[in-house]
Amino acid sequence: MADDELEWRTYEKVVEHIYRTLGRASGVEVVCSGPSCKVPGKSGSAHQIDLLTSHSDGIHCYKTAIECKHWNKKVDKTPITNLAFILKDAGIEKGVIVSKAGFTPDARKVAKSENISLVELRRPLPDDWDGRIENIHIRMHVEMPEIYGHEFVLPEGTDPSGLQGGAWSTDIFVRFPDGRSKSVRDITRDEATRSGNNEGKERIHSLEYEDGTFLSIPDMRVDLPIKGLRFKSRIVTHVEEMISRGEDHVARVMYSLFEGRTFVLSSDGEVREVRQP
Repeated sequence: MADDELEWRTYEKVVEHIYRTLGRASGVEVVCSGPSCKVPGKSGSAHQIDLLTSHSDGIHCYKTAIECKHWNKKVDKTPITNLAFILKDAGIEKGVIVSKAGFTPDARKVAKSENISLVELRRPLPDDWDGRIENIHIRMHVEMPEIYGHEFVLPEGTDPSGLQGGAWSTDIFVRFPDGRSKSVRDITRDEATRSGNNEGKERIHSLEYEDGTFLSIPDMRVDLPIKGLRFKSRIVTHVEEMISRGEDHVARVMYSLFEGRTFVLSSDGEVREVRQP
């Protein structure tokens, strides 16, 4: 399937999704869509339309024929007159033409006289953001301690070979005499944060532990007595930038020319009406 064919088929599916979504609140149902959606006419001809919807007021059932024009130019009056003929021939009460690129002045005049609604469904343009926030830029300066130079102080005569090859992670714990355990990472981070520091300047930390304190590495089955922990730290500022772009949240804008209503379609399929600022 060619890229342009895939694009217009996708466009028709987007239109169908919007009318299905909006129809749930107003009792409008999609009767048919796509190449197999055909309506018989009094002339004996069957007319293919892109989308057919129906709405009942409890007494009468009203149908609307919707045509999609995924053109790179403005729609002229020809599709308007063609749809007007289909409406009369098939006895359909209402017609809508949805265009990606808008409509010519002649098309607007003919549509008004034929009771056909014109709708623009397109990607948002710069003018659509007038009076609204398009992008949100967030720049954060985050101060975080950088910790290095770890050194465990073991009792004299303790074999330190069990520490070789150990990874500096939350899997290394200090177990205190009262039974509490805390990871070395949390201990050093909390101590560096509590002590404070001027940015970039090195600080040396030395923690002493009472008898009965052990260094534990469960994955390596290491359990050694420990007298203290030494390490170095400095405060490093990280600059983080976040940009929330409007185009990431508004995939399409739908504007009904004669009714003056505007809807937006989000990237996750949500359809909502927006008021003019």
